[in-house]
Amino acid sequence: MAEHIKKGKEELNFSEFGDYSVRRQRNKFRAMAGQVKDGEMPLSSYTLIHRNAVLSPQDKQVLIAWFSTMEDSIK
Repeated sequence: MAEHIKKGKEELNFSEFGDYSVRRQRNKFRAMAGQVKDGEMPLSSYTLIHRNAVLSPQDKQVLIAWFSTMEDSIK
C-alpha cells in the first residue's frame, strides 16, 4: 500500500498542486477526467479489495463535470 501511495504522489500530489504550472494543473484535470471516463479509476486492484468503491455512471458524470469546471477556473 505504501508503494502505491508513493507512486501516486509522484504522479499527482495535491499538497503541491498549487505549485504546478497552469499548464500542468490543466493537464492533470484532463487526465483525471479521462481516467474516470475510460474506467481506469478507481484502479481495479483497489476495487477488488474494496467492492463498494465502484463509481456509478452518475458518480462519473459528477466527477468529470467537476474536473472540467476546475480546469476552466485555472488562470
